[in-house]
Amino acid sequence: YQDREGKIWVGTFGGYRIIDPVTLKVKNVEVNTTPGSRNNGIAILSFFQDKKQNMWVGTNNGLLRIDARTKQKEIFVHNSSNKNSISDNSIRAIVADKQGRVFFGTNDGLNMLLQDEKSFRRFSRSSGNKSSLSEDIIYAVSLTPDGALWVGTEDGVGIFDSEMLSFSSIRPDRRKAFSLSHKSIKSIFTAKTGIIWLGTHQGGVNKFDPNLPLFNLKRSSPFNPKGLSSP
Repeated sequence: YQDREGKIWVGTFGGYRIIDPVTLKVKNVEVNTTPGSRNNGIAILSFFQDKKQNMWVGTNNGLLRIDARTKQKEIFVHNSSNKNSISDNSIRAIVADKQGRVFFGTNDGLNMLLQDEKSFRRFSRSSGNKSSLSEDIIYAVSLTPDGALWVGTEDGVGIFDSEMLSFSSIRPDRRKAFSLSHKSIKSIFTAKTGIIWLGTHQGGVNKFDPNLPLFNLKRSSPFNPKGLSSP
């Protein structure tokens, strides 16, 4: 992840590294989301810099915020007795909408940081509710040019309308030739042109053009040396 100063943040097991691409200096930072205990098993999963320049670091055991001014670190973890705590400690994706509100994709739904900057609103799957998230396990979140958030889950794509605070869903449909190729969406990238690229679990890469209501599948092929190296 590259911040606004141009520095590159690289997640590792146990912490992260900040690389200055000009001087090539590397700063190693250890992360421990459970103060007083040994830092075992921490993996850094995501980074994001918000409109206040604060850095957010998602791990497999909680969320870390680094204050841009004071450099103080604050830890957020799930609390089963507090409905406004983050819903899960595994934070795989972080993004902001056009209003600057920060969202966190977790193993238990999508979380939106509230105005007090200490509590969260949760969005999760609700059986029988077509306007809810399609699946709670989230791998990726990307902001598209129209202001929607595309949420990659274990069961298709949830398209989040940040004005209405509701979802519509896209899932594979074998009856359609240009449908999503696989339900497990591991990564999403929105290009400056508006084209949306979706990486799936062994289902190839899907290309979505907002001007056309269909997906174009890119798969690996032993007969195409310039194609994908694997499914």
